[in-house]
Amino acid sequence: MAHYVDWIRSLPGPRAFAAAPLSFDGTWMDYYLRRFTTYVLHQGPYEEDRLFDGPALCLRSYTAALTGRAPADLPANQLPGHWLGDVEHTHQAIDDARGFAHLLRFLHRSAGAPVIPLEL
Repeated sequence: MAHYVDWIRSLPGPRAFAAAPLSFDGTWMDYYLRRFTTYVLHQGPYEEDRLFDGPALCLRSYTAALTGRAPADLPANQLPGHWLGDVEHTHQAIDDARGFAHLLRFLHRSAGAPVIPLEL
């Protein structure tokens, strides 16, 4: 987890945690951060040393908001492949992280938000 914290801190800000579904993955990440580091997933606005800037993002909820579909109808293995950058959702952490990074980028583009270049 110390390496994870170092990696997150090396990223340009603002930094946000995103997961799908956030309620599952976020719970585990918060537990591991609390257990093995001095950080938590969501820290208060008055703390000086925050790992993430602001609240976490649920990718499934974000996808639902942009598509008008229910979050329960949007499992990763049923999303169009190009939304995930044609990365197969294997439930292997690195594969799923890459796919979800592509999904976030795809959703931002769909919403008309400016997108920072993605390097995987």
